[in-house]
This record gives sequence, C-alpha cells and structure tokens, in this order.
Amino acid sequence: MKNKLIALASASCLLLLAGCGSEPSESNMKEAIQKSPMKIAFSDKDLASIRKISCKNDGDKAYNCDIEVSGMAIPVRFVKGSDGWLAMKKE
Repeated sequence: MKNKLIALASASCLLLLAGCGSEPSESNMKEAIQKSPMKIAFSDKDLASIRKISCKNDGDKAYNCDIEVSGMAIPVRFVKGSDGWLAMKKE
C-alpha cells in the first residue's frame, strides 16, 4: 500500500512539472496579446477570433508561435514571465 501511494504521489508531481514547461494555450495567447502593445492593432472581434496554429520551443521559457487572427497567419513570440505570458510581434 505504501509503495502504491509513493508511486501515485510521484506520478502526480511529474504531471504538475510537465505542465510548467508547456507552450501557451489559446487563452494564454489572448490574455498576453491583450496586455501587450500589440493590442492596438486588433479589434475586440479580432482578439476573440485568435486561434493557435503551431508553436516551437525557442529557449527556456519562450515559444515562437503562429496564430490565426481573422483569417491571417501572424508569427508571435511568447515568453513566460513572472506574471504570466508576454507577447512580442516577430519580425
């Protein structure tokens, strides 16, 4: 019984740690863009239509992502900051 409890606790910790290093979700992306200077380029309708196409790891806490906004593909870099995700337009 003790071994099963230890195995369950270990598996739970691994799942929690795996979530810490994952790429941003669509809701993370929307929130990051709403907090960034990029927001002025988008209407509220545009922000609501954001969809994640793909992301590639770009360092310890950074991802280069392609997002779809109102039918256009836009490259954006997302970095995990102390208060959540930050969005920066990729050139």
